[in-house]
Amino acid sequence: MKPTNDNQFSEPIQRINKRIVNLNWKPVLLIPSTIEFFALTIVWIIFIVLWPYGLIPIIASFIWKLLEDSNNEMRGKIFSDAMPYTVAIGIYFLIYLPFFIACLPIYTIGFIGKYFSGF
Repeated sequence: MKPTNDNQFSEPIQRINKRIVNLNWKPVLLIPSTIEFFALTIVWIIFIVLWPYGLIPIIASFIWKLLEDSNNEMRGKIFSDAMPYTVAIGIYFLIYLPFFIACLPIYTIGFIGKYFSGF
C-alpha cells in the first residue's frame, strides 16, 4: 500500500527505467531502439529535474497539518497553557512560508485553470 503523500514523479521514473533496461537491441531493431532510448532518456531527465518539486507540496501540506493541529490544541486553553503552541505555530509558519512561495505559481495556474474550465 502506498503512503498517502507520495511523490508523484517517483512512479514514472521507475517505469521509464524499466523500459530503458528492457529495450530490444537486436541488429534489425537498432535504429528504432536508439530513437526510443534517446526519447526515454530525455523524458527521464525531465522527471529527475522535476522530482524535487514533487517533494515541496508534500512538505508544505505536512507543515500545514502541523499548523492546524497546533491551532486545535490551543483552543480552549488559558494563555499560559497555550503559549508553547503559539510559539510552535510561529515556527511552523516560518518554515512553511518558503514552501508555499515555491508552490504558489503552480497553485495559481491550477486555480486559473479550474476557474476557466467552468466556461
